[in-house]
Amino acid sequence: MTSEVQFSELEEFWDSEVARVGEEGAEGWAKWYALGKPEAPSPCEIELPQSDVVQLDPYRQWSFNEIQRDQSSFLPAKSSDKVAEIDPFATVLFSDVRPFLFDIRYLGTRLAFRLAWLSFLGLPVPGFAASLTTDSVSNWDDRWSAGYLTTQSHLDAIFPALSDQTAVMTESAAGVVVGREKEYSSSFSIPVKEWGKSAVDCLDVVADPSKGLRSWWNQEDVERLDVLLIRRVFAQLRTENRDITWDEMALGFESTINVKK
Repeated sequence: MTSEVQFSELEEFWDSEVARVGEEGAEGWAKWYALGKPEAPSPCEIELPQSDVVQLDPYRQWSFNEIQRDQSSFLPAKSSDKVAEIDPFATVLFSDVRPFLFDIRYLGTRLAFRLAWLSFLGLPVPGFAASLTTDSVSNWDDRWSAGYLTTQSHLDAIFPALSDQTAVMTESAAGVVVGREKEYSSSFSIPVKEWGKSAVDCLDVVADPSKGLRSWWNQEDVERLDVLLIRRVFAQLRTENRDITWDEMALGFESTINVKK
């Protein structure tokens, strides 16, 4: 089957608006085709997040609402959703993505595609962006894979609030003013992780006195992420019975959420 034929089949699947990757109940094109191309069930009511911030400037209010909606919903709306009536650009048509489709034939490319999903959902993958190109002088824009650094939890860890900072004070000993020794925290507690791909395995841990065990993902990495959505992506993008690398990442993610599980 040629790529053009595959894309035509995929367009029919896309336009049917059955559950896709990341959505509850998604089983993929093959299962949908084997079942005789059933129609999509009635959509659930999706409520837009209500803003509790009122701006006098209507443009600032619009910008704030757009940012809030962007952070609360990663998946596109369906044309039958009420959200699409309010925001038609929330619906992604097949013609919007058709020019970017290609046939994935190699295991390495397939893994890279799945890692891009994790990066898009806000889960950092150390060294991933750099592994996508061997040309070190190319103008490679990898801001899409570093967006997690702008989340509030990471900003708070890098730039702690003044109330969390310990001021260096002086003390007096036997009438002599002595400066208090300045204590430095471990640099590994700073949530900037950018080692080479495969240099540290997903389940490898490093002992840190202040934070306990540190690994690929820690609490600041998963704070405010859509845990259920990421779990569905891990489950739905699993490709084979011995998908070891992907299973290790799923296990690492679950251990970060709750190590007791």
